[in-house]
Amino acid sequence: GEDFNTDIATKLISDYSDSIASAAADRKYKIDNCLCILNGDILNSAWDGMTVKGTKLHNDRINETMFKAAFDSTVLFITKLAYLFPRVCVVFVPGNHDGPMLNILGIAVESYFSNNPQIEINISEKWADVRRIGNVAILSTHGGAARHKVSLPTSSLKLKSYLQDMWAAKSDEL
Repeated sequence: GEDFNTDIATKLISDYSDSIASAAADRKYKIDNCLCILNGDILNSAWDGMTVKGTKLHNDRINETMFKAAFDSTVLFITKLAYLFPRVCVVFVPGNHDGPMLNILGIAVESYFSNNPQIEINISEKWADVRRIGNVAILSTHGGAARHKVSLPTSSLKLKSYLQDMWAAKSDEL
């Protein structure tokens, strides 16, 4: 629509990479690597403007034109990160709208950067994923899943308990 569309989203993604560049330049120490988590909805639908479960969404672009816009803006974003940081790890964690299409985007991006050893692409099939960098563990999720009836609770106490259970289930990875 007029308030938000693909062109606006693409500009916001580009502006965000510029703000990361500015923040990195302001640091007084060298940053060795960057972890970029893409966790859903850059593709606002799985196909034909609908979610995997068949919910119709309002999109200005669908299918191939939406995929191309997402691919181009994702590649540009990662390219800018690679200019700033010696090592870039990108993790794709699918959301509730795009589901498997985000992983397909990840496969395309992985192929695009396949000859660049500076960039590592990880494609998760889980709705919540854990990554570890040094002594820091990061739990990433979109908050909902395309194929499973799961979502994060909205009440703070239930959310805290839910996240503690998720961390406990991942204790072997920590």
